[in-house]
Amino acid sequence: MDPTGYTLFLLTFVAITAVILVIAVAGCLYWIVNLRTDLAMIVDLHQRVTLQPQVKSSLEQHLGYADPVPAESQSTVRSEIDLAGAESMQAHLSAIGEKYSLTSFTLASSDGLVIGSTRPDPQEEAAEFSYLYLQGKTPDEKEVTLIGVPHKGETVIGVARTMRQIPGDALELLKNDVGDALQRWV
Repeated sequence: MDPTGYTLFLLTFVAITAVILVIAVAGCLYWIVNLRTDLAMIVDLHQRVTLQPQVKSSLEQHLGYADPVPAESQSTVRSEIDLAGAESMQAHLSAIGEKYSLTSFTLASSDGLVIGSTRPDPQEEAAEFSYLYLQGKTPDEKEVTLIGVPHKGETVIGVARTMRQIPGDALELLKNDVGDALQRWV
């Protein structure tokens, strides 16, 4: 091989290697950013689930932002959360989830299409639970509560995931809040 051919081969090899390296680094950075987001969500969920009400209350009091109402007398609905201030359907659903202490909340049409959700990948959940709701069946998962909210002549199915069952009075309030969100955004 002559020196020109050898140099051309070497430059081509270096260029291809550099492109592969840039793609690999970009892929790793994308993975790290997604991992950071997922870990933050897991830590937040862990903190909400594992802190006992008494411990959480004393910790919040120690940090200076405790609720004025004692933990024992708090209802499952946090009425201080402002749903009207939401600037998008996603923000509205997130606020509803926070207000009712839901781990996730998904809205689906009666044919199983996602209208909105706080979950990163809600398509399968929307299809499965809207079908169950229309069949009049209850989910096997005890942490899942299904609600039907009438909207523009159809029923929108809400899939609420929570660590404890939602009481009947809170369920009616949840339906009303979902109806308001649908009126505003859909």
